[in-house]
Parts: sequence; structure tokens; C-alpha cells
Amino acid sequence: MSLTNDTGKMESRVEETATPEGSLSVWKKELNAAIEHYKDYHEISNKVMARYRDERDSDVVTAISRLNFFWSNVQVLKSTLYVHPPKMDVSRLFKDFTDDVARVASVILERLLNHDIERDDSDFDTSVRQAIDDWLITGTGQVWYRYEVETEETEVPAPTDPTTGQPLGEPTTQESITNEEAICDFVLWKDFICSPARTWQEVRWVGRRAYMSRDALVDRFGEDIGKKVPLKSRKNDGTPLSGKDGNEDSPWATAEVWEIWDKTSKKALWVCPDFDEMLDERDDPMDLEGFFPCPMPMLSSQVNTTLIPRCDFTMAKDQYQQIDVLVARLRLLIDACKVRGAYDKETAPELGNILQGNENKMVPVDNWAMFAEKGGMKGIMDWVPIESVSNVITVLRMDLAEQKQQLYEVLGISDIMRGATRASETATAQKIKEQFGSQRLEFKQFEIARFVRDSQRIKADIIAKHYQPQTILQRSNIMQSPDAALAQQAVELLKNEGISEYRLNIEADSMSAVDWAEERDSRTQFLQATGQFVSMVTPLIQAKPEATPMVLQLLQWALAGFRVGKGIEGVLDQAVQQLSNAPPPQPKPQEVANVEKTKTESAKNIAQAKKYDAEAGGAVVDIRGKHIANAQAMAAPMPVTQPPMGPTEALPGKPGGY
Repeated sequence: MSLTNDTGKMESRVEETATPEGSLSVWKKELNAAIEHYKDYHEISNKVMARYRDERDSDVVTAISRLNFFWSNVQVLKSTLYVHPPKMDVSRLFKDFTDDVARVASVILERLLNHDIERDDSDFDTSVRQAIDDWLITGTGQVWYRYEVETEETEVPAPTDPTTGQPLGEPTTQESITNEEAICDFVLWKDFICSPARTWQEVRWVGRRAYMSRDALVDRFGEDIGKKVPLKSRKNDGTPLSGKDGNEDSPWATAEVWEIWDKTSKKALWVCPDFDEMLDERDDPMDLEGFFPCPMPMLSSQVNTTLIPRCDFTMAKDQYQQIDVLVARLRLLIDACKVRGAYDKETAPELGNILQGNENKMVPVDNWAMFAEKGGMKGIMDWVPIESVSNVITVLRMDLAEQKQQLYEVLGISDIMRGATRASETATAQKIKEQFGSQRLEFKQFEIARFVRDSQRIKADIIAKHYQPQTILQRSNIMQSPDAALAQQAVELLKNEGISEYRLNIEADSMSAVDWAEERDSRTQFLQATGQFVSMVTPLIQAKPEATPMVLQLLQWALAGFRVGKGIEGVLDQAVQQLSNAPPPQPKPQEVANVEKTKTESAKNIAQAKKYDAEAGGAVVDIRGKHIANAQAMAAPMPVTQPPMGPTEALPGKPGGY
């Protein structure tokens, strides 16, 4: 029994979804409520899309002139915000220079992500560009991820007896993965929907719509369901369309299928509004960190009370309409600025053709005397005054320039970004305009960077949790790098979701333009810093060679702070390891000869002292003792350090200490 209140709304999800029929009924109600919630936005967006494409009837085009600034401004923003595919930067969340496994894991993940983005047929780059188009025009841009696997049956030989070599059973077959991809799909603005909410954190479910043919239904849901789903033509389904929709004129009938991911129940469901059965239902198919297979969409003019966006055209609608009115009036007035006049038909009817024909033409007049008597051409002909019309055109053009400036101020597009400037303006003035435009567009750039980052995090999560280790190693080509020894441990770290999320981070570079100068400056700064460091520590290494490992570890620590230095960190790690395992330095041959010479001379002195003692007797005992002590001291090795004298110890002959 359905639990409802006075408003007719559902109350208990547990009770409503207790049966398959109840669950289907709940999701149809959810879909209807969400579609109604976005109905006004979809109607407005259809009109905005038609305005962007300048879709008008042929008779209206001839009657009304329009300057499509909306299309022009969108093109300017696209070329400013997203010029080239982004380059992902995967780094350790904490810059621990000793954490080499996490560093190699970040290199592997970065290679995988950038390889897919930089391909000529990159689905991510194509989908993001389409999403940005939708976002700039209608206010919503979205992509969707799915994990696809291709498998094949392979034969596994039966184990053999080690003594006889005979098989112990029959060969078996197993299913092995031949290819796996994390595919990014573009979702049209009117095919994406989510539960009505104020902020993205409150969204309970997200969904996307797909129109599937009979063959696609059978292939996806099986024959039992695929053949029973009713099909219909999109042209008659009542869906508001803007101009020529890509599937509107298709000769194939399709079914409207909604793919829904419900965060509350951690399930993915497939529902057809025209079918009385649930097409499919699965428990958390990809086990993603944020559950949803899509990032938070790009939304224009978002507020904290609703997720329904307001596109930029709506915010500047008055300025666009005023510009259209001015352009239409200017065309009419310019068309009216023609040389027109009146003449005396009885006196000189020939003057009616005076403006026709080629240049330097004389018009004959039959009754010249009467023509001259009436004052000639000035007396019998007069022109329609166009000075007033010309003055109005001048005023309208000034007003049009003012309206264009207001439009740029509303949208944040400065004239320098459109390539317009004056010769009298200084470089400083142009720089100020450029900075103004950049500051106004900074939020849009941040929104795209956030969208790209969140999208790639979903893909990275799919790679870490679902890709086979051999796929990760092969596609990253990490085994051909200096970090090959740590590759296996790094892959294990990626597969361990409890560790990787704390030691790996993903960010998106600026996508506004290819800034090779910035990359060059970064490398130059890195080399300069490294050169200065080497110059400072070279005297220390020369004086104390045993300090070399410590110096290299300091260089490792500094290198971890440079993004451009990640590519050579592995080389430095190997150098540190080799120095740490190297044997202690051996003395040079000359040094060994000097030591042996000193020992020989000391032994000779001792022998001479003993001989002198035997010859001189006891009278020279003290002198002999001193000679022997000196010789023994010379033969003994020198102590490394002399223990410091305590504050209470007295020097010989110096009572009272120091």
C-alpha cells in the first residue's frame, strides 16, 4: 500500500519499492517529477539554441536584419577557454621525496590519462568540446563514463603427471580479457537529468536518456525484454526540438530509455517510460569513489537554491534584443537613403530618365526656352532630402556602439580580446583591458578546469579498480623507463584504493592556450636552481666525499617540488642508490707509499735509539727514553680527534685550569 500525505507525495522508499512493480512505479514518478522540474529550462534552451543557430523562416529573414552577436561571442569564448586538450598532472598528495612507489604510481597514471587524451580519436577531447558548446549556449555541459571489456575464450591445457608426462584431465577453457576501455560519452543538455535539488551534494540520482533501436535493445537487455519494448518515432513523441534534430528524420523507430544511477540504494537502473517492466537493475556496477559515473555538470549562473542553470544569453537578453532592434532600424533607414526626386512632367518629361544609363550622358530637352525660363533644373526638379535620414543613421550607430559595449561589460568580454583597439592607446591601456577580460573569464576557466579534473578522476578510478595489471603496465610503457624496478609495487598501490586516494592527486593544467614559454621558463628555473645548488655543495663534496649521499638526498627533496622534474627523479634515485651501496674509497698508491716510508723511518729511529742506549749507559737514560718515546709516537697512527679538555682540568704548569 502506498504511503502518501495530504500533498499526494510518497513518504517511505522502503514501502514503495518493496515489489518490482512498486520500484518501477517509484522511478516513473521520479522521472516525471524531474522532467516537470526542468520543463521551463528545456523550453527556454530550445529557443536559445534556435537563436544561436539563427533559425528563422525565409520570409522573416528578408524582413528583419540581425547581427548575431550571440554566435560571435560564443565563438570568442570557445577560442579563449578551450584551445587545446588538457594535460593532466598526477602527483603525490604529499611531496615526500622518499616515497618512490607513490611517485612511480603517479607517473603511470599520468601516462595513461594523457595518452588517451592526446590520441587523434580521443573520445574525451571530443566529448569535452561538445559539453563546452552546450554549456556556453544553453548553460549545461555534461559527460558520462562507462567501462567496456572485450573477452575471448582461450583453451587451458590440462596439467600433466610429472613422472609419466600424461595429462591428468581434459583441457579447459577460460574467458580472458583482450581489451578494456574507460569510455567518455557526451550527454546532450536535454538528455541529462537529476533529482530536483538545491546543490550537487543533495542530488540523490542522475540519469541520461538514450534512444535505442530494436537491435540495440535486444543486444543490451536480451530477447525476452528487448523484443517487448514499444518503439515510436521521435518526430511524433511531443519532444520540443530546435530546428533539425540529428535523429528526427531517421527512418528507424526507437525507444526512450533512461539510465539512472541511484546513490541512495547504490544501484543502476534502466527504465523505459512506455514499458511496464524494469529493463535492468544492477548493484553498483563500477564501485566508484563518488558512485556517479559523471562529474558535476558545468552550470551557468548557478545559485545555492536550485541546480537549474541560466544561460549567458538569458542574462544579456535585453542587450541582444536592443542590438537586434537597432540593426533592423539601421537596415531600413540605409535602404531608404536613395537618391529620389520629383520633376515637372509638362515642361521636361525627358528628365525622368536622368539617373538612368551610363556616365557622362546628356539628356535632350525639347522646349529649352521654357525650361530655361523656369530656372532650369533647379526650377522644375527637386530631390527628396536625405540629410535627416543620414543624421538618424549616425545617431543609431552611436547607440549601437554603446549597446555593444554594455553587452561586453555584461558578458565580461573586453575589446582587446576581440582584437579591437585604437592606435592612440598605449600598451599599458591595452594590458589593463586584457587583464580586465581575463579576470572576468577566470571563473569560467576555473569551471572548465574543475570539470576536466573531476572527469579524469572518474577515469583514473576506473583504471585503478578495473584495469588488469598487465594492461596498466603495457599502456603506460613504464617498464622501459628508469623506474621499471618499482613498477609492480606502483601498480599494487594503484589497485589499493585505501592508499592511492591519499597519496595521488590529479589536477588539470590551463587550457586557454599552449604556453610553451611557461614550460620553458619552468625548466630554466629548475636548471638554474640545480646549478646553484651544485655550485654551493661542490666544495663540501671535495673536502668530504662521504657527504655525497646526503647532498643528493637534499637535491631529491628540492626536486620533488618541481613538476617539470618528475621525469628525471628516477635517474636521481638510481644515483643515490648506487652511491649508498658503493664501497668506501681506497687510498691512492702514493698515499700508501708515504705511510710505509714513515713506518720504515720510525723503526730505524727506534733501532738507533736502542743502540745509543747500549753504548752510552745509564747516564743518558732520560735522553734515551725521550728518543724512544718520540720514535714510537711517530710510528703510532694519529688519533682522529682529541677529546676536549674539561673546564676543571689544568694545563701543566698552569694552576687553576685555563
